[in-house]
Amino acid sequence: MTNTASVRWHPQPDEASLNAFIAQQIAALATQCIVQKKAFHIVLAGGNTPKNIYRLLCDIKTDWSCWHIYFGDERCVPMDSTERNDNMASEAWLSHVAIPKAQIHRMRVGELSASDAAAQYTKTLHEVGTFDLVLLG
Repeated sequence: MTNTASVRWHPQPDEASLNAFIAQQIAALATQCIVQKKAFHIVLAGGNTPKNIYRLLCDIKTDWSCWHIYFGDERCVPMDSTERNDNMASEAWLSHVAIPKAQIHRMRVGELSASDAAAQYTKTLHEVGTFDLVLLG
């Protein structure tokens, strides 16, 4: 027999509430990192899953000059393709905030050969050290 007094029902939040919570958590971590080390290094997920979270990040209060953006994956399509994850992130969020362009580290797949782009991005990632947050889809 189960002790039902210790079992609590936790309803699943709707997608909008979950996205708002995630955006708030990202903002809080960014603030903490910026206070402690004057930088916030985040790796973005691709696909459609994070798009609404990225849109919500447009409205947070933060020092965008301290943000450094990296991409966890990218599609091997031309740089201007709507299928690219960096273009989705830019449309939903990055083009609406004041993160310095030099701190948005795009993969050059589609501009360079896949192997050259991978080698270049590997070098970029090695220069970072430790990421503060890695988003997964």
